[in-house]
Amino acid sequence: MTSVDPEPTSPTLTGNCELSFRKRPSKNDREVSGLDRAELELQALQDKAAKAQENFEREEKLRKELEVLNSKLLAEKTNLLKSLDGEKSALGEYQEKAAKLQAQKADLESQLSVSMTGNLESIGIRWDLAIDSW
Repeated sequence: MTSVDPEPTSPTLTGNCELSFRKRPSKNDREVSGLDRAELELQALQDKAAKAQENFEREEKLRKELEVLNSKLLAEKTNLLKSLDGEKSALGEYQEKAAKLQAQKADLESQLSVSMTGNLESIGIRWDLAIDSW
């Protein structure tokens, strides 16, 4: 049978001459032990809930800001794509005009070449006639 000794509040000597100190309850320990533990847990949970609510509200605000930014970016993207389509059609028109002008240039160069060859031949014949008449 073991008996429980009450906690001594002062140091005692043990068999091997060592001092053994037992902890005295402090004023704070007595106050905490006097409080209802459920109230402490409730306060801790309320603090945790308040922090979670703050985080939720901050994230909700950020999400709304990002949604607004996203919608602006989508509108800008749509406008840029429309502008790009317009530029593509304008580019196609310019390329067609350039091709037509290139064809006209080649035709005019060909006509000029034929005309100059004919003129040179007629000048050459006239030159030959002029030399023969001398």
